[in-house]
Amino acid sequence: PPKKPPPPRPQVTSKVEEKGLDMFDKYDVDRSGQMDLAKFARVIRANLNLPTLTADQWAHFLIDTLRRGDKTGDGELNYEEFLNYYSKCLSEEKTKHKYEEKVTTRYAKDNWRDS
Repeated sequence: PPKKPPPPRPQVTSKVEEKGLDMFDKYDVDRSGQMDLAKFARVIRANLNLPTLTADQWAHFLIDTLRRGDKTGDGELNYEEFLNYYSKCLSEEKTKHKYEEKVTTRYAKDNWRDS
């Protein structure tokens, strides 16, 4: 069956949204309009500096973060869900650094699987 076209790109109302959608499009290589775990992992690895996380912690962080952002429950992030994450965590350098500190602190605890 032919691939269905991706959903139309939402109207952009700010520079933050424009930058977020540009990032989404950069990593949405199959143009599905959805950010699955593999694509999301590439976004995170390219944009966050989290050198202290172990492989298990990375996997937990990626899956947990995607799950929390996935409001539709389909296992992927659509434009709107990704923009929400982007604006809160990746939109500015100071926002990214604060988020990196929060993640690093969370995974420094012995009970990080429970948080």
